[in-house]
Amino acid sequence: MKSLTAFVLALALVSQGCATGGVRHSAAVGIKTAQTALALADEVEASLVCGQPTAVEGYCISKTKDIELSKKFVLGFKYVREAVDLYNKTPETAPTPAEIGILAQKVAAIVLEILADLPDTKEKAKLESTDQIKAIKKGVQ
Repeated sequence: MKSLTAFVLALALVSQGCATGGVRHSAAVGIKTAQTALALADEVEASLVCGQPTAVEGYCISKTKDIELSKKFVLGFKYVREAVDLYNKTPETAPTPAEIGILAQKVAAIVLEILADLPDTKEKAKLESTDQIKAIKKGVQ
């Protein structure tokens, strides 16, 4: 469900003039990168919760840790929503608000916190090999 919400928000962002280039385009790419990384981490985390058929015994996430991480995901998706709303409210001819980049950086920081909390599994390694996670780790958004 979280991933669907994030996809709809990202679609709204990209459909609102991302192709105009420049700072506005960079802001759209930054928040889209952070949002996609968060959604990917959400899917991996959910698959690693103890009791899930995809979770490996000894390398799974406890229910308590899942609740803790879920709070981080909710906050991250809240920041994505705020950035998309701000982006969509800003006329294409107006300067792009710096707050969009700040929100993207907050989402990126949350993604990195979540990654640190995930057990070392092949799913985590695959997640870390995605372009979005690599970009966040390099600070390129």
